[in-house]
Amino acid sequence: MTLRSVLGLVVVCLASWCVPALAASADIHADMTPAEAKKILATTRPRAEKGDASAQYNLGVLYDRGLGVEQDYDQARKWYRKAAEQRYGRAEHNLGIMYESGKGVAKNTAKAAHWFRRGADDGQAASQNNLGVLYMKGDGVPQNSGKAAFWTARAAAAGNGAAIENLPRIVDDLPQGHVSAQDVNVRDQPNNQARIVRQADSDATVVILAREPEWTQVLFPETYETGWIANFLLAEGLAPLARPREAEPEAAAVAKTSSEKTRPKDLETGSNQSTAGDEQPAATQSSTSAAPDARAEQTSVATSKADSETSGQAMHVGVSSANIRARAERSARVIGQLQRDGVVTALERRNGWVRVRTQDGMIGWMAGYLLVEGR
Repeated sequence: MTLRSVLGLVVVCLASWCVPALAASADIHADMTPAEAKKILATTRPRAEKGDASAQYNLGVLYDRGLGVEQDYDQARKWYRKAAEQRYGRAEHNLGIMYESGKGVAKNTAKAAHWFRRGADDGQAASQNNLGVLYMKGDGVPQNSGKAAFWTARAAAAGNGAAIENLPRIVDDLPQGHVSAQDVNVRDQPNNQARIVRQADSDATVVILAREPEWTQVLFPETYETGWIANFLLAEGLAPLARPREAEPEAAAVAKTSSEKTRPKDLETGSNQSTAGDEQPAATQSSTSAAPDARAEQTSVATSKADSETSGQAMHVGVSSANIRARAERSARVIGQLQRDGVVTALERRNGWVRVRTQDGMIGWMAGYLLVEGR
C-alpha cells in the first residue's frame, strides 16, 4: 500500500472514530437540556455505584460530554474503566478513543490498541475497524497487513461503513490464492477439530492473511468471511473465472484423491459431517496416501520435461477471460485480455507463467493454469 493510500485510510477512520466515542444509551444525546441531563444523572449514579456496567458506562459518557455535570475526563475514564473491567464493549472502545486521541490523558497508541482489541473481542465493530487501522499503520502494534485485513473484515461484516471503505485498500497488496478442490471446509482455527465456518468451492478466490506450516488463514473478500484452510487445498495465484471440470489441473485432482483416502471412517459410513475437502495435511497422511504423493511427483517431473518443449506450442484460454501481463508476476501491468478459447502460441515457461504470442502479434505473460494445450 502506498503512503498516499495509508494517509487516505487514516482520514476515513479518524472521521469515523469520533462517532463511536460519543455513543451512549438512547436517553443520552448531545442536544439534551441540562434538566434532562440532571434527571438521567440522578437515576444513573446510584446504579453505577452499585456496579451496574451499563450505568457506569453512561455515567462516563455524561462526564465525557459534560452533560448534567462539569466535563471531567478523569471521572469519565474512571467510570469507563469500571464498566470495561466487566467487559462492557462500548466502555472499552471509549477508553481506546481517549488514549488514541490523548483526551484527558497522555496519548498512548499502545494502550489504545489494548482497549480497541478488548472492544473488538467483545464485538464492537468500531473497535475492530480502529484496531485494523492501527495494524495497517503499525501504530501501537507491529505493522501487520494480514491482521489489519482480518479485523477490518470483521467490522465490515457487521456493517461498519468506514471498514467497508477501508478494506479494499488494505487487501490491495496482500497475496491471493484460490481453492483447489470442491466443498472445502473453512475452519475458525487451524486444526481439523475446529468449528466449520463455511465451505468453499473449487476456484473460489481468497486473500491470504497468514500462513502456518499446514494451514493458511484466508479472507473471502466478497462476503468478509475469514477462516483457515489446509494448505494442500489451496493454490497460489488468482483463480480462473470459470474453470471447466475436465480442465482441472492434475494437482487439484490429487488433492481430492488424497483427502478421500485419508477420510475418517465415520465420514465414509454416512456421518452428518462434510465428506469432501477433508483437511488432513499431506505431512500427516497415512501410508494409504503414498500412491497419490508419488503420482504428484511424477506429474511434476513430466511438467518439467514439457517446459523444455514449449516453444511454438498452440494453446487456448480455458476460462471466461484472462489477463496478459507485461511480466511474469501478478502485480505486473495488464497489457491485454483474451476471452475463452482465444488461441495463443506458447514461447516460454517460467515459474508457472507462460510467455505467449496472440494471433494479432501481442507478446506477454499469462498464468499457466489459465491455458489449455491445443487449439
